[in-house]
Amino acid sequence: MSKRIPMFARRRLFSTTSSQEVGKIRAALTRADIPFRIDQSEITPPVGSNGVIGGRHPWGALGLQSLGAIGMSAPDPLPAYEYTFYVHKDDVELAQAALDGSLD
Repeated sequence: MSKRIPMFARRRLFSTTSSQEVGKIRAALTRADIPFRIDQSEITPPVGSNGVIGGRHPWGALGLQSLGAIGMSAPDPLPAYEYTFYVHKDDVELAQAALDGSLD
């Protein structure tokens, strides 16, 4: 929603990593005419997960562009995001009521 919410008047309403839930929450808050803000943050996989270290595959140090060069394959990790919804502190109860039926 376009109405700005002052930083110190914001309260966290909900966090999710599901883009489907983001759509449902956004729709519910918009239908209820509740101003909101969505923040998005990237969730970095732990070092060494899936063979990826800091976004680079360790085989790159050997001059290999991919595991395919040696007949192996590994899936590239998909970027993961966390979406956090904020509403005005005076709208928290109203926003929670608007969400109660939307996440089933």
